[in-house]
Amino acid sequence: MNRTLAQALNLPRTRLFRALGIIAALLACTIALLAAGAGLLQNLYGNWQLQKANSILVYLPPETPASALSPLTTTLPTLAGVAAVRQIPQAELQQSLAMVLPANLPASSLPLPVVAEVVLQRGANRAPILSALAQAFPQAELDDQQTLLSRVAESVRVLQLAAGGLGLILLVVLGLFMALTLRAGLLAQEAVVRLLLQLGATDGALARAITGQTLWPVALGTAVGTAVAAMVLLASAAWPAVAAYHGANIWLAVVLMPLVLPLVAAATAWLVSLKLLRQA
Repeated sequence: MNRTLAQALNLPRTRLFRALGIIAALLACTIALLAAGAGLLQNLYGNWQLQKANSILVYLPPETPASALSPLTTTLPTLAGVAAVRQIPQAELQQSLAMVLPANLPASSLPLPVVAEVVLQRGANRAPILSALAQAFPQAELDDQQTLLSRVAESVRVLQLAAGGLGLILLVVLGLFMALTLRAGLLAQEAVVRLLLQLGATDGALARAITGQTLWPVALGTAVGTAVAAMVLLASAAWPAVAAYHGANIWLAVVLMPLVLPLVAAATAWLVSLKLLRQA
């Protein structure tokens, strides 16, 4: 019955109908990449948090004598909650700075501070450790990574919310475009629709036939867009800095998130076609 109705309706393949699959492909690819980006941000922050959450950096003036560093090997390692203490080698500092300094300014020519890293045990009470560090090195600048982590976490959440908001906007765009496409198609087939209704076709049966006809290009476009996004994500694995944060959650997001498009398309087609048929 539905096939007969669909053949009778034969919604014209106007430019809007032909564009439906292309729009779906573009939206699916964009939504998949947005979901992958949000997942990569989460993985990046989670890995970085594990490295930084339990450490305090101590910055001492470049002219600090070696004798003033004795607490690094004597007092500090014995404090409750301290897992390890190490002085960061100057070569490591120079290597880190070389990434941001211009080529004509070598890091070895700069007076670098003496930097020590105090690694804390998970759940350690930070207040007495910070107090002991301030007492042992009164001229030092203490960099508690917790403050930075809270700022980075807030930034990650804002970016993820922005990605989610953009995804919702794209779904609304699909719904509006489908409503416009259905209205144009049914207006062009108004005489056929009236005839089918007079012959006993119900609004529900016609709505199912219309939904099926409009859902196919959306489903095909979604599959194409998802495949393109998966290829982009696969190509990103060529960069080790990005590949390190790939995970199963990223691939699940790329595959599953675009499936929202056919659901939105089906719901929109059903509701809009019912409304238009009742007005016929």
